[in-house]
Amino acid sequence: MRDAKGSVFKIVSLSLFLAVWLAALLGVLRCGPYLGDLGHSVCGPWGCGPPTEALIVFHGFWLVLLGGAALLAVAFWKPSTLSVVGASLFFLGFGVAIAIAGWELEHLTARTRPLAFQRIGFVFVTMVDVPLFQTTLVGALFWLAGRTKRGRASRRSAENEANTAPLAPEAIANKPDETSEFTTS
Repeated sequence: MRDAKGSVFKIVSLSLFLAVWLAALLGVLRCGPYLGDLGHSVCGPWGCGPPTEALIVFHGFWLVLLGGAALLAVAFWKPSTLSVVGASLFFLGFGVAIAIAGWELEHLTARTRPLAFQRIGFVFVTMVDVPLFQTTLVGALFWLAGRTKRGRASRRSAENEANTAPLAPEAIANKPDETSEFTTS
C-alpha cells in the first residue's frame, strides 16, 4: 500500500512540476510588453541588433526551458551521468564560443578591429536561436551537481559501512576486558 501512495505522490508531484514549468515558459514569453520600450541598446558600426526586450525574453525562455530540464535531470539521473553530460555540455558550449569568437576575429575589417570585443559580445548577446550561454551554464551546473551528489553518496556509504562493519577477530581477541579495571581484589 505504501508503494502505491508513493508512486501516486511522485506522479502528482511531477505533473505539478511540469504544469508550473509550462506556465513559467509561457510567462517568460508573455513578459515582453511589460518590459517597456528599452530601445536598441546593442549597437555598433555593423548596425543595431534586435530590441532589448526581445533579447531578454528569448534568453529568459532558454534559461527557463533548460533550467526546468536541468532540475528534472538532477532529480532523476545518477551522479556519474550528471558529471559526464555536464562536462560534455560545458566543454561543447565553451568550444563553440571559442570557435565563434575566432570566426569573428578573423572576419573583422580594419575599421572594426578596435571594436573586436564589442563585436564578439554583440554576436553572443544577439544569438537567441542557439542557447550557447545557457547550455554552457547548465553543463557547469550538471557537472557540479554530479560531483556533489557523488561525494554525498560516497560519504553516506562510508558512514554506513563504518557503523555496520563487524569487528575483525583480531580486534575482538585484543579487546581489553572492561571488567578487569574495576575488579576488586
